[in-house]
Amino acid sequence: MGKDIANSEALRKLIQDHNPSLLLIQESKTASMNAEIIRSFWGQSPISWASSDSIGLAGGLLICWDSDFFVADNIFKSEGAILLTGTLKVGNIRCVIANIYAPNSESQRRSFWDFLHSKWVEFGYPWMAGGDFNSVLRVEERRGLDSVNSGMRDFENFTNNLCLVDLPLLGRKFTCTNNRLNASYSRLDRFLFDPAILCHFDSICQWGLDFTLSDHCPILISNSHDNWGPTPFKFINGWLDSLDCVKIIEDTWAQSLPALGTNHHLVLYSINSRLPR
Repeated sequence: MGKDIANSEALRKLIQDHNPSLLLIQESKTASMNAEIIRSFWGQSPISWASSDSIGLAGGLLICWDSDFFVADNIFKSEGAILLTGTLKVGNIRCVIANIYAPNSESQRRSFWDFLHSKWVEFGYPWMAGGDFNSVLRVEERRGLDSVNSGMRDFENFTNNLCLVDLPLLGRKFTCTNNRLNASYSRLDRFLFDPAILCHFDSICQWGLDFTLSDHCPILISNSHDNWGPTPFKFINGWLDSLDCVKIIEDTWAQSLPALGTNHHLVLYSINSRLPR
């Protein structure tokens, strides 16, 4: 981005078209982010932001947010991640927003997942994590892949340990291509949500947009009122090993159903957030 005027103009158009309250960028390729660069694509509207610099033209993370959407009280930076702790105005919920750029190496990713899990335990808040995870969750998310590998299992364990929900991707099947003659296609980019955050948005969905910025397509999270059906409920089989599992389900259903009426998927998210992690 930074010195690449073409990318800045494309990013500015994307922002004008969708008016986001939160923006996560990976591979900013900017060694020294500043307010002038931010204004080059965001315009003059007030915005809060945090960045980690690239090394030359490699890497770099940027996260921008509207204070009417999220109020940050702490910013934590590490290699491959920027973590914001604060309050999401919708629902007045304390949470963590994570901008993720996971390592290419499988062994380094495993250590990275362990590190993020340690921060999740330390912070104690529900997470909303977005970015380039450099791994797929399912076989169908990479063209030509025919079996689950250890890197996929590591990534799935990470999402399970943090109780993160992966929303279906609308608009396209893959988010990344290498643009070669025999092109590869994968879904490496996504947003993951704790159910405690999801239940405050009634029609949330995840879109893959056109490849206008790079070989990774932008991901748009929209709280559209188009009817795409209920947000998926995630159940971890290991919960059944808990002796309290059935009782928690019965008690939560009985307590929540009168208040939620026919929004049964919200009842399931309430159950999800109370089961052992």
